Amino acid sequence: MSQAIKIEDRSGVSIVHVEGALTPIEDDTLVSTVRRLLGKDRAQVILDLKDVTFMNSNGIGDLVRITAQANSQGGRVVMANASPFVSGVFSTTKLDQFFEVCGDIETALDRLS
Repeated sequence: MSQAIKIEDRSGVSIVHVEGALTPIEDDTLVSTVRRLLGKDRAQVILDLKDVTFMNSNGIGDLVRITAQANSQGGRVVMANASPFVSGVFSTTKLDQFFEVCGDIETALDRLS
């Protein structure tokens, strides 16, 4: 299972489009990408999870690490467009109470402005 990441800049907010499975074991591409963005003057990141087909505990851990790092640096990470699978994981694990989750990118952009 592989993962593809594309970055889009909109109004000073980095939108990270994630496609595929979030099952990292040794591949920390998503974490390193978001850390790099947070290290720049981009303290606001939206993770577009529309095309995430599967996520295991390692993927959940990565999302928690990303969010915790942003919070500790005064930044924000908002999850958007969660696929039905990801929405189910967030709901089952109660992580939808920890993460900022929006139904779409436009709502996430409004929340960050």
